Amino acid sequence: MPRISGMKILVISNYRPYHTARPEAEIFIGLAKLGVDIDIMTYGDAAYL
Repeated sequence: MPRISGMKILVISNYRPYHTARPEAEIFIGLAKLGVDIDIMTYGDAAYL
């Protein structure tokens, strides 16, 4: 599988309980496995911290 190095992604999203985060999270996990540097910004009381 090819590696994606040097790419950085900033995600600004709402991960409070009423938002379905799993499909989006799977995308970020896959990108991280490819070597992408991912930072996620959400609310401090989000359920998925």
